[in-house]
Amino acid sequence: MGISAGLLYSLLCLFSLVSGVLTTALDPTDSVVPTQVLASKQLPVPQQSCSICKVRVHDYSKHCAQCNRCVQGFDHHCKWLNNCVGKRNYACFAVLIGSASALLAQEIALGVYVLQLVYRREGEDRLGAVYGLSSENITAFTVVLAVVLLCLSLCFVPLMRLVLLQLYLRRRGITTYEYHLLCRQRK
Repeated sequence: MGISAGLLYSLLCLFSLVSGVLTTALDPTDSVVPTQVLASKQLPVPQQSCSICKVRVHDYSKHCAQCNRCVQGFDHHCKWLNNCVGKRNYACFAVLIGSASALLAQEIALGVYVLQLVYRREGEDRLGAVYGLSSENITAFTVVLAVVLLCLSLCFVPLMRLVLLQLYLRRRGITTYEYHLLCRQRK
């Protein structure tokens, strides 16, 4: 079980790292905007125009005020990644939040497992033997582990809420931006 848990943990770390880098690095700008800027002419393919950029864009593009660019398939601007999430990088974003939530869940589960071992006194013998910890140090270890678990749980809850929201929105076929517009209209 230890090797498989370590392998799973390593894979989740790798997925989180790679998808986070890709989500941030992939430019979600509408693909016709750079072409139009370089060519200095309007392209006939897109039907919608951006009033801010003064160029034609695809139908599902939106101008992001934070990035100051038109994003094709705009879903939302992620302040944590300092980038927009759109058609080009949404899949990487989905992998990022999914793998990060699975990683946190695994860390919480492992922490709870160790705490229950210490609580049942089996862990004290193992920790004492492996790391040479005295009973006072094991108590301090337990307190620190409990605080870390609390912090992990406080991170896991909003991240899981984000995952569930994205699943709900995908099922309904709307973007995060459209969802927020619908919520504003209801008020």
